[in-house]
Amino acid sequence: MQTELTAISYLGPMQWGITSPRLVRANDGQLYVVKLCGNKMGVRALANEGLAAILGAKIGLCFPPNARIWFDKQLLQRNRSLQKAALVEGPHFACRYLSRTSYVSRFELDRAINRKEMAGVMLFDQLLHNTDRTHNRKNLLIRYEKEGHRIYAIDHSHLFRNGRWTPESLQLLAQDVSVSTRRVYGLLLKHYLQPSDFTCYGEMVKALTNEELVGVVGAIPELWLPDAGERQALIHHLCIRRNLVDDVIAAIVSIIPANRQRK
Repeated sequence: MQTELTAISYLGPMQWGITSPRLVRANDGQLYVVKLCGNKMGVRALANEGLAAILGAKIGLCFPPNARIWFDKQLLQRNRSLQKAALVEGPHFACRYLSRTSYVSRFELDRAINRKEMAGVMLFDQLLHNTDRTHNRKNLLIRYEKEGHRIYAIDHSHLFRNGRWTPESLQLLAQDVSVSTRRVYGLLLKHYLQPSDFTCYGEMVKALTNEELVGVVGAIPELWLPDAGERQALIHHLCIRRNLVDDVIAAIVSIIPANRQRK
C-alpha cells in the first residue's frame, strides 16, 4: 500500500457499514470507497485495513487496489458533510470502488474464473481471525470482466475477531486454529476447493521472514497505530500465526469431504 492519493470530489456516504465509508473521486480519476480516521471504530479499523492490504499484496490475494488518501483542503471547505465528519488531518484508507458487482452465492461460485484464489483469502481470514466475512455476505463481491466473472474480497476492518484488538486479546487468539465455515466458505470447501489449492498460499506465508513482518507493521501509518507497544504485540502475533500456518491449513482441509480430498 504505497500509493498516495488526494480526494478531489465527494460523492456521498455508501449507506452501509459501521465505519460509515464515503465515496470519493481521487486525483487519479478513479472512484474509491474511503474509511475516515474519525469513523465509529476509530483508527484501529484503518490499521487493520492497511495490514490486510500489505499482506494481501505479498501473498497475491484478490483484494481491490487500495491507497492512502488525503482530502484536498478546498474540498473540505465547500462540503458540510465532510466538515461534520470531523476529518482529522492525515491519511485515510481508500479502496478502489468496483462498479456493477453482486454478492457471491452458489450460482456465482459456479462461474467464477478465480474461485481457487479463494483458498488464499480463506487462509488469510483464518490466520487473522476474520470471521466477519463468513457472517457478512457483502464482503465478497463478483463482477463480470473481460476474462470472465471475478471474485474480490473487501472490508478487513474486523480482523482479530472484532477489529478492536488489544495486546491482551491478541495473546488469547494466538494459538487458535478454529475454522469458520458459514456461507460461501462452507460451499467452497464442500464443492470446489482441494487441499492442494492451499499449498502455494501456505508456502508464501511461511516464506515471510520476521524482518518482513516488522516491515509490514512498520508500513502502517503512525496515525492509524500510534502505540509502539501495540505495534510490537502485532508483530509478535503475526510471527506466531505464520508459524502455525500448516496447522491452520490442516484444520481447513479437514472439512473438505473425504471423497473429494482423494481426487
